[in-house]
Amino acid sequence: MFVGDDVSLCTLSQLSHRLQSETAVPDSYNILLDDNHLVIYRLRTENGLSRDITSVTVNSGLTVVASVDGVIVPTSVLTDLVKGPIERISQLINLMARIKAHGEDSRSRSLQSVS
Repeated sequence: MFVGDDVSLCTLSQLSHRLQSETAVPDSYNILLDDNHLVIYRLRTENGLSRDITSVTVNSGLTVVASVDGVIVPTSVLTDLVKGPIERISQLINLMARIKAHGEDSRSRSLQSVS
C-alpha cells in the first residue's frame, strides 16, 4: 500500500477532500457530506426530473453501501474490492468505477437477482 493511498484514519471530511483532489475519480460523480455520511452519487435527468442512478455512501466507520437505480448492491458483488471499512482511497475509487459501470450496463440493472 502506498502511504498516500491510506485513508483508514481519515474523517469523512478529509475523505471528501481527498476524493475531490484525486484525478482518477470516475466522471459525473457528485459528493455530499453530512454529519455521519459521505454520499457519492450520480444523477440522471429525465423529463425534467432528476433521479439517483448510482451512489456510494461511506459511513463514519468508513464502511460502504452502494446502490444502482435505488437497489442496494449485494456485498458479494463488491468483496473483491472492499471487505469491511475502506483502508485505501484506491479501493473507494475502484468501487465507484464498478458501481458506475453497473449503472451504465443495462444487463446489470437486475442486481436484485445477484446474491
